[in-house]
Amino acid sequence: MNQGIYAIGGATIASMPYGANGVPSPTVVRALVVGGGGAGGSGGSTATIGGGGGGGAVLEQTIAITLNSAMSVTVGAGGAGSLTNGVRSSSGVASKFDSVIAIGGGSGGNNDSNGSNAPYVRSGGNGSSGGGRSHTGASLDVAGVSVTGLGFSGSTGDGYNAGGGGGAGAVGSSNGTGGSGRLSTITGLFYGGGGGGGRQGSAGGTGGGGTGGNTGVAAVAGTANTGGGGGGANAASTATGTGGSGVVVLRFNSALNLALSAGLTSSSVFLGNERIVTITAGTGTVVFT
Repeated sequence: MNQGIYAIGGATIASMPYGANGVPSPTVVRALVVGGGGAGGSGGSTATIGGGGGGGAVLEQTIAITLNSAMSVTVGAGGAGSLTNGVRSSSGVASKFDSVIAIGGGSGGNNDSNGSNAPYVRSGGNGSSGGGRSHTGASLDVAGVSVTGLGFSGSTGDGYNAGGGGGAGAVGSSNGTGGSGRLSTITGLFYGGGGGGGRQGSAGGTGGGGTGGNTGVAAVAGTANTGGGGGGANAASTATGTGGSGVVVLRFNSALNLALSAGLTSSSVFLGNERIVTITAGTGTVVFT
């Protein structure tokens, strides 16, 4: 049975169902690992615009720990955008805790005004979730797909919008809306939403996806530490939305001590007999004692 019920981020979640009388076992940790989101694609004109970036993978696992043994941690960065025709925006970077690796989302399809690089640029990038396709492209240009089976594909778009980026919980929409992210049972929050496609200011998916660019309005980046995909740009003169960085969240018995190496940035809260440590940046190690 559960020891208590707690509210985090507007959602109500139960304490960990480990051990006797609902007390979490001191030999396990629940880990949430989210990869960085892909950047949205760039545009070349109001008629040729960028697709939304794909959301990062969202993984949850219960891991047996060895006390006094170092466990590796990496928080993946979000993908960087591109304003150069023929140069793809970047996919998100993988996050890691011990053996759990959450790869990053695919980049949104960039416009290539002269078509010389089709189908390599206008297509959405593949990743944990795929990026959306650029609004205008040849028949061979496609939306990006999930290469892990843990996320969803982007969209090819419609007559008004570039494709929405795929999310960790749903495909990108043909109207440019990013796919929704996935709900974490560890934090009660959504992560890994896809970015919106450009031109009509399409919404990003729930879970940190950035809004696509609109006329005279720059695309919005994916939200930091959610793995949300960046929004696609409306025109060549406006920036693409960068991908949101990933995150690593550890939830464990508060009787344990946790030491983090100098390379990691984190915050911590206590909830009854549990502690939740959120690692928001860096590469390093953690040690439970």
